[in-house]
Amino acid sequence: MGNLRKLDGPLLAQLWGAERVVMGMRVCKWIRDLLIKNAQSVLLKRAARIDTQRLGASDVSSDLVRFEHNEAEIRLVAPGCPELMEVILVGIHTAGRRLQGRVVYLDLSDNKMEQRALVQEGLLASMLGFCNGIVELNLKNNKIGPGGATQLARSIAHCSRLLSLNLHSNDLAADGAGLLATELQHCTTVEVLDLAWNKIGEVGLRALTAGLGELTKLRHLDLSGNEMECEGSKHVAHVLPRFEALESLNLSWNQIGPGGAELLASAVRELGQLKRIDLTGNAIQTDGAAHLAGALGECSALQFIGMSDNKLRDDGVGLVSCVLYQFSSLTHLDLSKNQVGAQGAGFVAEAVGECHALARLDLGRNEVGNEGLKLLAAALPSSSSLTRLDLDGNGVGPESVRALASVLRQCRALLALHLGNNCIGPDGATAFASSLPRSLPPALQTLDLGWCHLGDDGAVALAKTLPAIAHLQHLNLGGNDIGDEGAEALGHVLRRLQRLQGLDLSYNWLLCKGAAALALGVTQCSTLRRLELASNVVGDLGAKRLAWALGHAPGLTSLDLEKNSIGAVGARYLAMGVGAQVGQ
Repeated sequence: MGNLRKLDGPLLAQLWGAERVVMGMRVCKWIRDLLIKNAQSVLLKRAARIDTQRLGASDVSSDLVRFEHNEAEIRLVAPGCPELMEVILVGIHTAGRRLQGRVVYLDLSDNKMEQRALVQEGLLASMLGFCNGIVELNLKNNKIGPGGATQLARSIAHCSRLLSLNLHSNDLAADGAGLLATELQHCTTVEVLDLAWNKIGEVGLRALTAGLGELTKLRHLDLSGNEMECEGSKHVAHVLPRFEALESLNLSWNQIGPGGAELLASAVRELGQLKRIDLTGNAIQTDGAAHLAGALGECSALQFIGMSDNKLRDDGVGLVSCVLYQFSSLTHLDLSKNQVGAQGAGFVAEAVGECHALARLDLGRNEVGNEGLKLLAAALPSSSSLTRLDLDGNGVGPESVRALASVLRQCRALLALHLGNNCIGPDGATAFASSLPRSLPPALQTLDLGWCHLGDDGAVALAKTLPAIAHLQHLNLGGNDIGDEGAEALGHVLRRLQRLQGLDLSYNWLLCKGAAALALGVTQCSTLRRLELASNVVGDLGAKRLAWALGHAPGLTSLDLEKNSIGAVGARYLAMGVGAQVGQ
């Protein structure tokens, strides 16, 4: 406690980031007193369970009432900690009307309310009755169901300052959504509403949208994963034009199909302030893209377009690409998982040069192939703002990878390059590596070559040029059939990668010798925080070498050795290594 007294309030507040803090009653009370005096809020975060068995409801309610003396607004945060959540709810109920209008922020997400009888006992409604001044309410992932929605509806109409409501993943269903909408229409101050993954369906959406029409200040709306389909799209399309200030719209994973896309198109074109639209996983297909493309073209402020997993194919992507030049602020375009071939890649390549603000392009899990990648490579030099390029799983090989490498230096802003799950092979890795010194993006921080069949030869070739990537922080070489030879080459070069934070070599063929080389390299790479070695064959002797590294690499915070044929002997070595690291 003497050491703790040397810390001021704000520094003690940071202590709440610890995984678990167990203290005696006297220290608990002293820290709460100091936080109340200095931090202007009650800090009760999930990760900071201060021995909740010793922290009773009377203590919390006492803390809350004491805020009367400094007139501070109260923020309560307890995500993912059901025991502490119950303490907070009972504490608020005990403090009662003395908290009227004082609690402005309440985060009780991920607390499994449905399993703790809070809804059945009416505690949720009782608590909210004393929080009528709340500005932000987060009950995400609590599965409160229609019953919880009923309680929420009773109280929420009196929350005249409510700006943000998060009910993501609560199984509201049609009945719950309808009850909520009846009262939510009185909360005309709401700007952020998240009702994603609630199984609302077409019937529920009809009732919900009838009430949402009064929320004319709405800026962010998330209705993803609600079994909307085409019929539900009709109700959403009817209400959308009422939200003139809407900036973000998420309707992903609703299977609206081409018909739903046509219905939404007429409404979307009315949203002049729209900056983000996510239509991922909706089976829009080419016909739906034909309707949406023109509507999106009217939303000139768009910064993000999410169209992943929609079976657009080449023609659909071509239709979307035709309007991209109208978006001077577009920073992120996601067209992954759309069965896009070389022709579609060509359409995107033509449009990329016109999107001068584009920072992230995601074409992962398509079928662009070698010809498509060559077309994209030729267009990249004109994309001066591109920071992330994802071409994961596109059937590209050594020849096109060489073409890509030759133009990378001109992508001066590129921070992350994802080429995983492609048949690059040892030859492609060698060609890529040989091009890096003269064509390296100067700012590159993340390189993903996982599951690319590199083998030992590819790993050795790559290792020779890795030091040229001066800012490299994350390297993924998982699933590449790399054995001891490749691991040795990588281990020897680690000391020259003084910004590397994460290295993934999982799902390879590393044995004891390779583990020993990596262990030595880890001790010489002071910045390394995470080493992934799952599903190799390091065995007990390899575990011994890595345990030694743990004791000599205090910066390493994560080491994954799952499925490595490590027995009781290796486990003892690792336990001693962890003990040595903790003792430093």
